[in-house]
Amino acid sequence: MATASEQQGVVAEALKVLTALEGSIVEVAASLTNETTPGMAAVKAEVLASLWRDGNAALMRVEAIPGPNPRRGPFTEAYSSAMSTVNELREAAVQKPATLDMTMAGQPSRSDYLPRIELPRFNGFPSDARSPGIVARRLRTPACPLPKRG
Repeated sequence: MATASEQQGVVAEALKVLTALEGSIVEVAASLTNETTPGMAAVKAEVLASLWRDGNAALMRVEAIPGPNPRRGPFTEAYSSAMSTVNELREAAVQKPATLDMTMAGQPSRSDYLPRIELPRFNGFPSDARSPGIVARRLRTPACPLPKRG
């Protein structure tokens, strides 16, 4: 078992490492701008992941020793804010495909349509039923294949 002075030395060294790593994370986050390319964002994400692994190892050493551990909160907060910035830049770089709606659909060419034909309309009056268009259409039904003259 380590003595109290050895434990204090380990804690002091780990806290120095954590402070340095936290400063590095803040610097990486400050270097992120809107001009950051997706490749640069991926490299910075790898750097942040490496800093996180190193900081997490130092935190585990500190937390193995009984006593207060005040450094996890600020370190984790700095890392999470930097990673969220990197992820936002990555998502902004990847353009999402636009959903197709009626405004984006091209208007079909007019050659695709048949010309409009004015069809006779029957409104229920017997005098309209004798109009030539309706009579001709009624006489050409399958029940009456040949038009009757009369």
